[in-house]
Amino acid sequence: MQSKQQILGLYAEKKGKGITNKQLAKEVGLNPATISRWFNFKINLSEQKELEIRNYIKSKVEHIVYRFIGENDHVIYVGKTSKGIDNRLRSHIGTSVFEFHKYLKIEKIDYIELDSSVDATILELFLINKHDPEYNKQGTLSEKSSLNIPIPCEWKVYPINEFKRMLRKRVSNKDNIDIPKSEYKTLKGKVDELLLVK
Repeated sequence: MQSKQQILGLYAEKKGKGITNKQLAKEVGLNPATISRWFNFKINLSEQKELEIRNYIKSKVEHIVYRFIGENDHVIYVGKTSKGIDNRLRSHIGTSVFEFHKYLKIEKIDYIELDSSVDATILELFLINKHDPEYNKQGTLSEKSSLNIPIPCEWKVYPINEFKRMLRKRVSNKDNIDIPKSEYKTLKGKVDELLLVK
């Protein structure tokens, strides 16, 4: 089911076509009374009200592609989100998308804000195909693309100390971190470093 923000956006888009609450409700699978409650204004929106709706939607929806970067600037994961980079990183750790020890390999996180979910999806797939990140299970292709997509704006760097604080909240001591024996020597120092984060 579409979110309230998406329905508000659909309403604003179709306002000029004379759509009614009843027609919109049928299109999105909701009760007309629910639509009326949400909007609490008449079908003929003023230009000012329409602008307010559009600005509200824009402020709530972000289209972001982000990268986890390990040693030697090697891209180890590419993802996208529309929930904001902070929320995505918290949910990433909270839902254990990776085994915890894999997060310790992250040296840098950067991200880029795009204009639409389509742009974000295209760029995500392009970057996965280009870098072949070891932690991406989806989006990898057997063949490499020869296309080159120009990045439309600058990458922003996420504060790595803030990310480490998120990680630190998930562990109380070394015993909570399960590290494969083959990687213990490599990651032991990073575990000690993480436990010092406040």
